[in-house]
Amino acid sequence: VYVAETRASVRLVIGSSNATSAGIDDGNVEFLIELEGHRKEFGIDRLLGTDAEFGSLLNDYTPTGGSETDPADDAGRQLENLVRVVASRRYLSTVGSHEDGWIQRVSTDGPVDVPDDVRLTVGLLTLTGTVTEHTTGRIDAPFTISATADITPFVCLRLEQQVAGQRIERSTVVRSELQGDPDGRLDEVLARQVDTPEKFLQFLMLLLALGDGRPAPMLEGPGSGQPWLFGQIGRHGVLESLLRALAEQPRVIDDLDRLVTRLRSTESGVAVLPPGFDALWTAVLDAKAQMEIGR
Repeated sequence: VYVAETRASVRLVIGSSNATSAGIDDGNVEFLIELEGHRKEFGIDRLLGTDAEFGSLLNDYTPTGGSETDPADDAGRQLENLVRVVASRRYLSTVGSHEDGWIQRVSTDGPVDVPDDVRLTVGLLTLTGTVTEHTTGRIDAPFTISATADITPFVCLRLEQQVAGQRIERSTVVRSELQGDPDGRLDEVLARQVDTPEKFLQFLMLLLALGDGRPAPMLEGPGSGQPWLFGQIGRHGVLESLLRALAEQPRVIDDLDRLVTRLRSTESGVAVLPPGFDALWTAVLDAKAQMEIGR
C-alpha cells in the first residue's frame, strides 16, 4: 500500500508491487489499483492513526540482516533466470512422415548452452515422459509420434540441478513455429477432446455461437437432474442454432462437419454423437447442398 498526500487530495495505490527495485523499476510485471480521494477518507492518519482500523491489522517488523541465504534458493533464482534465457530463443518444429507415423524435430535458431552441472531436457507437451537431453549448441531434438493429434507446437523445457543434496527444477512451455503440419491434425485434436455426447453438444453450441456472435445457451450437465438427450434439442436451442447457422453462416456447418466426419470414422467416435444426430445432420447437409445449388 502506497499513500501520497497533496494539499488537495490523497492518492492511494494498492497492489502487488513491493517497495523493491525489482517491484518498482526493474522489469517485474505487477498489478496495482489507484484510488484518489480526500484526506479524511484515504489519508495517512486515516490508515495509520491511533484509531485507524487498517493500522490495527499491521505488525511491527524489525529486520535482522546478515543471515546466510539458502543455497537452494539462490540456485532456484539462477535457474529461473536461465529458463528465461533458454525460452527466449526462436523454436522451430519440423514435421515429416515416418514408418511409425511422424517425426517432429524441435530445433532452435541459435546455440543454447547451459552450465555443466545443469541438465536441460526438451519434450513435447503431448508426450508425457518422453524427453531429449541437450548439452550444448543448437537444440536438435527429434520425437517419433504415432498419433497425429500428438503433434504440437508446444515445447516443454526443464532445467534441473543438484544443490546441497537437493534437486532444483524450473520449467516452462514455449510455442514453436510448426512447419509441415499435416492436414486434419486439428480435427483429430478436437475429436480426441470431444469424447462424450455432453462435450460434443457443448462444442457444437460454442462453435455455432462463435459463428453468429450470439452467446451460447447454457446446456444442463451432470448433476442438474436433466438427461443429456439429443431429443431435447428444441429445449436447448441446438436445432434453432443449426438452422440459423445454415441460413446465415454456412461456413460454420463446414467446420462442424469436419469434426463429425472424424468422429464417424471410428466406432468410439460414433458413440460420441448423441442419439438422433445422424439423421438431423444428414438433413442439414442436404439442405446446405440445395442452398448452394440455388445460389
